[in-house]
Amino acid sequence: MLFRSIQDLPIQNRQYLALALLTPGTTQAGSRSFYSNVQAGGGLYYYANGFSWDGVSNQQTEEGDPRQNIPEDAVAEYKTITQSMPADLGWAMGGYTTVVSKSGTNKIHGDAFEFFRDTPLTADTPFQQAAELAEHTGSPLYRRNQWGGSAGGPLFKDRVHYYGAFERTQATASWTLFEPAGSAAATDFAPLLGTFQNPSHDQLLTVRIDGDLTPKQQVFFRYSQEWQLSTANGCGGQTTAYCYDGEFPRKAYVAGHTWEPKPNMVNEARFQYAYISYELGPYDTPIPTKPEQLANPAYSQNVSLAYEFPDLFFGHNYAAVGVESRWQVNDSLTIQKGAHSIKIGGDVSYIPYIDSDDLN
Repeated sequence: MLFRSIQDLPIQNRQYLALALLTPGTTQAGSRSFYSNVQAGGGLYYYANGFSWDGVSNQQTEEGDPRQNIPEDAVAEYKTITQSMPADLGWAMGGYTTVVSKSGTNKIHGDAFEFFRDTPLTADTPFQQAAELAEHTGSPLYRRNQWGGSAGGPLFKDRVHYYGAFERTQATASWTLFEPAGSAAATDFAPLLGTFQNPSHDQLLTVRIDGDLTPKQQVFFRYSQEWQLSTANGCGGQTTAYCYDGEFPRKAYVAGHTWEPKPNMVNEARFQYAYISYELGPYDTPIPTKPEQLANPAYSQNVSLAYEFPDLFFGHNYAAVGVESRWQVNDSLTIQKGAHSIKIGGDVSYIPYIDSDDLN
């Protein structure tokens, strides 16, 4: 799908993958709330998906999700393949999604946007209204602000161009720890019950530089980063056990070189260093940022036992930190012979990973 369609079609989270759901054979991966994901290829589990961005992997190896979300303005085109994948797209038993980011041109161009929604602008569903009536909470707080922009143009006309895009989505919602009025639990646990706020944000930045070394050689460099905060995941109803606050920092440095030695030959080389971590701590406690913190008594005091009563699960008993980086180099040569295309190449990735958790 090309950028014009991506720009014109409304997407609540401004992520191109939401449009991939228009492709037959795809479904929403609803269990992965802090990633923008799609299950493609015969309805296989999200672990089976593959993702690439500008010719290198954009996949979190441990979970199979997209490693980074992408500012909508930075997406030039994408393609979701649900079957009969080309042989050069590996690492996926299910579907595969490829993305190409935008480049600058000889004309300076850009845009800015802001979308805002507040509690009076948010209509509750009949199910929400019934819950609000039972819990005596009224319409819960909801405030969402989404803003950003992009800019591109020439550094040296006809030779070197730049493009950058930034966007931030920040929201404040609420969750309720609730027991039916008149129940023993509502009296016994009254100091713990109530409605609480849970803020979140997702901030995306992409910068790309393209240059022509010669009429037959082009290079590019891209830096992208994402800062994400999600709070009170799993909190609500009759439980705070196992719910957590989380931060998900991600970044990638990508360089590419394209060479056309002959009119019927194209060689493409790519390099990438990428980093992602998930940092999860018990709700409303400091969030750990390194795996070794979970073995430190100074931090472990934030992790308590979970107490499971017939009507209430309460505690702060879950923390985890996972850190994954990727060093990747690939090269491919495409040769066109009449109606036939031959492509050969190789891809090497080194992916150190460490995972640590503290449960109960």
